[in-house]
Amino acid sequence: MEVEVVGAKNVPAQALMSMRIGSVRRQAAVQLNDPCAFSASGSPDVLRLEMLIKDPKSHVVSLAGLQPSHDVVETVEFENGASIDLRVFCARRGPPQRESMASKHKAAIFAKEYLDEHDV
Repeated sequence: MEVEVVGAKNVPAQALMSMRIGSVRRQAAVQLNDPCAFSASGSPDVLRLEMLIKDPKSHVVSLAGLQPSHDVVETVEFENGASIDLRVFCARRGPPQRESMASKHKAAIFAKEYLDEHDV
């Protein structure tokens, strides 16, 4: 499942949002069109959203009936006048791709060469 901010109004510049579905919590800066992925374990029925600013208040978005092929768009309004439009959708994806050991090794060699060149 993924949650994406598709609109935001009156959100303070340094605001963070905290999203929780089941036991998984994600925290990120409020950015448009930058999805946050959640594992697809169980069938969650609630997304809890908090804007991390002074005096945060938790908001609950119902996920009941969310189907794999359907999106849900929900507007959450906060007491300070800010609002966030969320698009919640189920995504059937495989496990995240991990960086290969060879690319990690190349990065380590490059870093060592850089440090040696600069006497660090």
